[in-house]
Amino acid sequence: MAMKVRHGNRWEHGFTLIEALVVVVIIGILIALLLPAVQAAREAARRAQCTNNLKQLGIAVHAYQGAAGCLPMGRSYWSDPSRQVPGLPCASWIPDKSFLGALLPHIEHAPLYNAINHDLSIYARENRTVCSVSVNTYVCPDDTDALGLRPGHSVYADGFNGNSGEAMMLASTSYCAVRGSDSWEAYPDPALGCRIEPVRLAAANGCITETAPITPGSITDGLSTTAMVVERSITAFKPQDVARGTRPSFYSLTGWWFSGITDDTMATNFYPPNAFKRLPVRATNVDAWLSGPSSLHPSGLNVLMADGSVRFVKESVNSWNLDLELGIPVGPNGSPIPPPPAGIWQALGTRNGGEVVSSDSY
Repeated sequence: MAMKVRHGNRWEHGFTLIEALVVVVIIGILIALLLPAVQAAREAARRAQCTNNLKQLGIAVHAYQGAAGCLPMGRSYWSDPSRQVPGLPCASWIPDKSFLGALLPHIEHAPLYNAINHDLSIYARENRTVCSVSVNTYVCPDDTDALGLRPGHSVYADGFNGNSGEAMMLASTSYCAVRGSDSWEAYPDPALGCRIEPVRLAAANGCITETAPITPGSITDGLSTTAMVVERSITAFKPQDVARGTRPSFYSLTGWWFSGITDDTMATNFYPPNAFKRLPVRATNVDAWLSGPSSLHPSGLNVLMADGSVRFVKESVNSWNLDLELGIPVGPNGSPIPPPPAGIWQALGTRNGGEVVSSDSY
């Protein structure tokens, strides 16, 4: 009850201590009720921006296809004798520019694309300025460590600056091309005359691969049920740095938009989505952290399908079981042999696996 205090001929109303405390408690309750709603609204806005980014990438991929007659390759390759590592086999297959670099003219970044010296490797010091430019379309707002520039490890500084002691601030991405649903990379084999082993060639069964450009007509599983680009959060795998000791951290090695190296801009549906939430920090399961699609959106991640649509796929989507210590799939008997049957998630990663996937199953 408000109390009255008399000052001369005037009465002034005041509040008792109990009344003031009640008001404070009510305000606290209101804040507690409203804060989750505010946070949810902000997350919804970030997720919507991420969805829009992927839609822009979808438009860019199809614009590229319209001009070139095929989807972009996951990466280009480079051979430069002046920069060749002594004794490196199959030197003409050195990974170079990423598919995101090829898409720059189609996301209104033609000046940045034209600034690349295409006569040199993307890692050449002449291209260091380009690689230090952040592209907003390539970054999910929830992937906070991908915002702005990050220090790159000396493996990049060697190329950019010719001086391993000089750090480079480089630009990141939150998105990777889906190269398939297998863990094997399709690198050329020196023992085969630098040809790709057939089993590895077959493993490159995604839409944007490291082996050859793909045409829409070869996506026989259906454009609307084949994943083309997924989220892969840089922020998510930072805990793995603990396991590396004095070795270069993943934070400084991985996630650059310009680089066609697998752990930078290519991922695989071999690993379940957001597996990092269940994986322990081990040196044995590193690939599951780095090559597995991931996001900091609650309960799932955004996926760009081959038809240009974007789907939010829940992390509970049907997938094969994973040995969390080793980061490999295991069957009902707990062994990788025989291999377990592929799940819906793995089926989404292949362009020609022959799986039948309904749109309401993921």
